[in-house]
Amino acid sequence: MDVLFVCISGDPSTVGIVGPDAIRSLGPTGLLVNVSRGAAVDEKALLEALETKTIAGAELDVFVNEPDIDPCFLMLNNVLPQPHHSSGTVEARTRMGALQRENLTAFFQANPSSLRCLSVYSIASIRSWRSKHPMDNRFRGFDRHHFLREG
Repeated sequence: MDVLFVCISGDPSTVGIVGPDAIRSLGPTGLLVNVSRGAAVDEKALLEALETKTIAGAELDVFVNEPDIDPCFLMLNNVLPQPHHSSGTVEARTRMGALQRENLTAFFQANPSSLRCLSVYSIASIRSWRSKHPMDNRFRGFDRHHFLREG
């Protein structure tokens, strides 16, 4: 198994530096892990490789158009999206945890106007809830745009 960890700075010289050839070279058991900048990886080539199983999978904690990431990434079972780990300070994580609890409280109280901050996991939770509770109308029409307001 080959694993490519992308850990480079983000500037014009690194945009698309991991292109179709590099992605394909990982092979069917290869994994791509991007913890640097979304623009470093050619997302179109990566999505094609993931969809066609040209590579085994990807762990991504950065995306090209954050927070408006390509929804195809969320539909693939060979992609593990994660929050960007460079925010790993005690203070930042404490505030992030509080914000997530506030968002979950608003979610279960069906109060979308109280939701703040994009969370890939919150979007996935809402989709999962809707699929398991099709008759529950609390989140009908509820989508990622409700999360785009900064707190």
